[in-house]
Amino acid sequence: MKRRLVQCCLILCCIPVYSVFSAEIHIHIVLENHLFKPSKILIPKHTKVILDIQNNDPDYEKFSSFGLNREKVLLPQRITRIYLSPLPKGRYVFTGDFHPASARGVVIVGEPQINCLDKLQEGNDVC
Repeated sequence: MKRRLVQCCLILCCIPVYSVFSAEIHIHIVLENHLFKPSKILIPKHTKVILDIQNNDPDYEKFSSFGLNREKVLLPQRITRIYLSPLPKGRYVFTGDFHPASARGVVIVGEPQINCLDKLQEGNDVC
């Protein structure tokens, strides 16, 4: 019983430490003329990502991605923040539901590369 309690305490103590040291990347995307720029985003796997989407169009748009499990209305002339939890390797398509023919993009999650991480930390949107 005492051993089980000690194990539980050790596990609970490690959880906050993991969340403090996990990497986080900010990526800025612009929606203009019903196009996402950049439309192709490369990120390392198992990394938290914050997408700041700036809608420069005079119309509303709806960011939608089944693979990312995210839907969010993008207000005109505003920046909307979307949080992505760490993702496994793969391709995740996103679209603008109100203009699906033109407002399209993809998040590509791959192996972490030192050059890629350096570029993202320097403020570049893609690597």
